[in-house]
Amino acid sequence: MIEPPTMFRRPSDPSPPLEPLRGGNEIAELHRAWARMHPPSRGPETLWRRLRGKWRSLSSRITNGDDRRLLGDLVRAVDAAAARCDTLSERVANLEVTVDDLARILGEEVTRLRAAVEKTSESDPG
Repeated sequence: MIEPPTMFRRPSDPSPPLEPLRGGNEIAELHRAWARMHPPSRGPETLWRRLRGKWRSLSSRITNGDDRRLLGDLVRAVDAAAARCDTLSERVANLEVTVDDLARILGEEVTRLRAAVEKTSESDPG
């Protein structure tokens, strides 16, 4: 009986897909913390609320406005990096499936060729 040829040292089966980063607990907690720092306004916009909002905005710029902007930029950067990582992991998963298909097809073809060569050499007495 003909043994199939050994082609690869490792199996080419695709690994399980990676969990998306954007839906992960760490990034969700970052968004919750950011939302706690910026609570939505309650009720209709009145002159008093607008003046109070302007005062808070001005005072936060003086005291820690740069920190808030930096944190906002950090949240957006983490989101962008997570989105890129998720895209890359999807691409890698697709490539793994393609490589697995190619490895199986190539293995089958090599096995057929080897069987045909051995069959030809057995029937040729010379």
